[in-house]
Amino acid sequence: MAVLDRQSIVDLFGIELPIIQAPMAGASTPQMAIAVSEAGGLGSLPAALYLTTGLCSSWPMYVLARADRSTSTSFAIPPLLTIE
Repeated sequence: MAVLDRQSIVDLFGIELPIIQAPMAGASTPQMAIAVSEAGGLGSLPAALYLTTGLCSSWPMYVLARADRSTSTSFAIPPLLTIE
């Protein structure tokens, strides 16, 4: 497994500080992602917060319009369930 040093994380995400906000559904907000990004870290939005495709596209756009720095949106894909 490759080990990333502080500088490579900063360079990889285009951030000032090696801080990545955890995209926690129910705890993270667009305002939090903006604040983390503006402070120099990587602000993150959890797509699990958005119950419709409209929200899934509008909240990240809201953040992008207000943050001048890097942000991310996390998509969790549940495993395929089989019915027997």
